Amino acid sequence: MINTPISFALGLEILITILTISTAFCFLRLFLGPTVPNRTAAFDTIAIHAVAILALYAIRINAPSILDVAIITAVLGFLGTTIMARYLERTAPRYYALQRDRVNNSANKSSNRRADRRSDTSTENDQSSQPAHRSKPNSP
Repeated sequence: MINTPISFALGLEILITILTISTAFCFLRLFLGPTVPNRTAAFDTIAIHAVAILALYAIRINAPSILDVAIITAVLGFLGTTIMARYLERTAPRYYALQRDRVNNSANKSSNRRADRRSDTSTENDQSSQPAHRSKPNSP
């Protein structure tokens, strides 16, 4: 027969380990970025993982006072995400305008290159269609 408290404790340890590994991947995303929204999502996920780890640890050691720390962590994580969302909301028009300008500039550069190539080839084609030397008609 399976002893329930031992298997419950083992399940808690497995869950805490999985959450810890997942939190490490979230820290990697927070560090690597590449954009502010990615970092914000990583921060929010880390806060959620921290609350879950604290709650599981409080259950594991039978210490309800740690749940207060988990609640405070949840509130701080929510506030951090909200502050980042407000920041993104205020800077988004400028950010997207810069992105749009970069895309337009790169598109203009590539279309200018294509136009230059077309004009170079059309000039070559015009020159190649004409004979290199013209023979004079025979005069009587």
